[in-house]
Amino acid sequence: MGLQTKSILRKKLQAQRLAIAQDIRMHSNHMIIERLIQMVSWQEVRYLHCYVPIKSRAEVDTWPLFIYVWKTWPHITTVVPGRLQSSWPAAYVVDVSTSWYETSAAPLPIEEVPMADQSFDLIVVPCLGFDGEHYRLGYGGGYYDRLLSRQIGSETIGLSYWAGYVAGGLPHEQHDVPLRRIVTENRTL
Repeated sequence: MGLQTKSILRKKLQAQRLAIAQDIRMHSNHMIIERLIQMVSWQEVRYLHCYVPIKSRAEVDTWPLFIYVWKTWPHITTVVPGRLQSSWPAAYVVDVSTSWYETSAAPLPIEEVPMADQSFDLIVVPCLGFDGEHYRLGYGGGYYDRLLSRQIGSETIGLSYWAGYVAGGLPHEQHDVPLRRIVTENRTL
């Protein structure tokens, strides 16, 4: 399947996600984050890379995860995505002192992280769509393709509502990296 098919699939999956009633989405979000918190061996995590949810796209809200980590596991360095710069993604260290999770403003990072050399114990990524082989479909910007290709030893977990499951499989290319696990409100793959 080509890029045009991915583009059509992205539009369909985004429409499906936006069609989930807000109260159902909030309940599902709670279930996803609780499931994720229970499955991770947090005492072994030193560096966490986690996406910042885009509210307009109704992504799984990771703020409860950030707050849990900051309050319960203060030894974990938390990193969030930045912009794609040249061929490598940028990322920023943040913590509870930034207080940016309480607003819709952009994060006020503590420091920029050189991504080419950084190794993460856990990477949490958004999934617009996913399949049974643990491939994900994002928005097509390539941020996670570049990041995951350099993080072979990292635990990689995608978050999605079950509505993003593509039973027949997703189109994927040679550079696509399957995730180790995908967490939804009703199951973990």
